[in-house]
Amino acid sequence: MSIEKLNAVLSAQLERFIAEPGGRGATVHLAPMGEIAGDLGLQQGLREGLGEDGVACFLQSYLRYATRLHSDGFFAHQTAPPNPGSAAAALIDGRVSNPMAIFEMGPAASTIEYALINHLLTLVGWPTPGWPEQRQPGEQVAAGVLVHGGSLGTLTALVAARTRVQADVWDRGNDPRLCLICAEGAHYAVQRAAGIMGLGRSQVIFAASDHRGALTEDGVAAALTRAAEEGRIPIALIATACSTSVGAFDPLDRIAPLCHQAGVWLHVDAAHGGAALISPVLRERLKGIELADSVVWDAHKMMRTGPLCTAVLYRDERACNAAFEQEASYLFHDKALPGFDFLHRAIECTKSAMGLKWYLALAWEGEAAIARYVERCFALTRYAWERIEADPDFEAALAPEANILCFRPLRGAGAELRLRDQLINEGRFHLSTTLFAGQRWLRIVLMSPQTDERTIDQLLERLRQEAP
Repeated sequence: MSIEKLNAVLSAQLERFIAEPGGRGATVHLAPMGEIAGDLGLQQGLREGLGEDGVACFLQSYLRYATRLHSDGFFAHQTAPPNPGSAAAALIDGRVSNPMAIFEMGPAASTIEYALINHLLTLVGWPTPGWPEQRQPGEQVAAGVLVHGGSLGTLTALVAARTRVQADVWDRGNDPRLCLICAEGAHYAVQRAAGIMGLGRSQVIFAASDHRGALTEDGVAAALTRAAEEGRIPIALIATACSTSVGAFDPLDRIAPLCHQAGVWLHVDAAHGGAALISPVLRERLKGIELADSVVWDAHKMMRTGPLCTAVLYRDERACNAAFEQEASYLFHDKALPGFDFLHRAIECTKSAMGLKWYLALAWEGEAAIARYVERCFALTRYAWERIEADPDFEAALAPEANILCFRPLRGAGAELRLRDQLINEGRFHLSTTLFAGQRWLRIVLMSPQTDERTIDQLLERLRQEAP
């Protein structure tokens, strides 16, 4: 079978996967791994190979177990189904394979990332650099880089923040007085980054939060005062926009002045909520983000972009470029060739053409269309909350600020995990749970363009039937 014919066969199967409701459950189909391995013929493939014809058969089995992010019943996690533009980008990158951390390995991909980063910097509210060949010495501009995922993005930004407060860290190691400040409910990537950077748990200071789990001015002020009184050196204060558990936005415009007065780097985890910046209706939720020192924004969450694609953005280009000091003579040297190398800004040495995925997701339907998608997801979540508030059989943890909602049947209190497992085993609805305010809640994230008010009504009715 030629590659052209194989591409046609695979494309047809993938289109059917998107267009058809699917088999058992329609949204998610879990089975023991041994059973899935048998259906996929993994051992045969590993020992003997599949061949071109076998790949088509393999894909048919693979799609049988693939979770349908585009299904109207997908509520579980913060991953949007990629639109056709982003899907095409994944195919292009997979076939062309231009690892573009250095310009000569992917001139088009590098140019796209440079332009896309500038577009995102403008959305945040920061000044952008011109093309590398047009730059003037001494420009005070913002900068950024794309990396593979929000956790890596958080680590990358915090490494830059650490370098600013301890310029000799790569020679001496961490000053034992270094610390991080965040809310206790901050994404686990913050504490994971702390550990990777060599900071112990005692070097993470938790600032007090409100009933939403969001930072408060008083809590931030108290944490900064505590750090100063204890002789600590804060690497950064991490704010969230919005939180993973309940979708709460920290008051960035009120937190930022406190950080500036204390000389502390403000990092904003906008991995999920950054998408609100493209909406004239929603961007107010991130008021004050332009006052941050760094921002992380995931495209694979709400920008209709396939995984993984995360922007790490900095208000000051100098901090971005000073994060890492390592040398490699075969890569880092003066060049007379055109272009721009992103390698010195990221942990990865090899990068996929992530900018191509994000760019084609936007170019396929236009940024305004994706903004309408984000607005619709937020609005549907509000509808779900209003339905729950009006229903005596349910309660919600909080009014939603984004497209994340925690709730539960009153009769099912304490049985949230069992209810989730029951629905996942049925396969029609895929949702998650979380702990919030010391209690377990069902959690839905509205991500699929196929979800509508009727879907939400059906979910609530199914939960009502199943609740003990």
